[in-house]
Amino acid sequence: MKQQDRDGWFAGNAFRTDAAPSTHTIAYAICGLLESGVLVGNEGYLTAAKKAAYAVAKLQQGNGWLAGAYKQNWKPVNSYCCLTGVAQMAINWTSLAACCGQSELLDNARRAVAYVKRHHSVTAQDPVIRGGLAGSYPIWGAYERFCYPAWAVKFFADALMSLCRLTKSAC
Repeated sequence: MKQQDRDGWFAGNAFRTDAAPSTHTIAYAICGLLESGVLVGNEGYLTAAKKAAYAVAKLQQGNGWLAGAYKQNWKPVNSYCCLTGVAQMAINWTSLAACCGQSELLDNARRAVAYVKRHHSVTAQDPVIRGGLAGSYPIWGAYERFCYPAWAVKFFADALMSLCRLTKSAC
């Protein structure tokens, strides 16, 4: 938490020290603070998670898109989208709505799920790709370039289930 700026940004939040953090690692940091805060009842952790989650919510475009990576002051680094990170943020926003009453974040979660859903490959002829979710959109983006990581579709499934469960609707 000592690495969090006033605007919610976390320093040193990438897999490499010379890289900008992907939406995936940003979402992981938020999730860790959120789940730890709930588990141990620490309001400071929850406040840090909320600050970062709201900062990311402000960055989200109307169609659900988030940049694949950001640098300090929440400046987007590129024009691709990290689909994994968008799904993870949907989970974070849904969790904050459920445990902390931040119901206004449900709109962000809905847009995120809808965006990822549009890029979920369910009609591909290739059975290796069908049902998968690319790491990036477009697929040549820097996060898991040209790959369909198993964890991307896992986070997407988690996002769908948490949103549907909380809103009691079909997603």
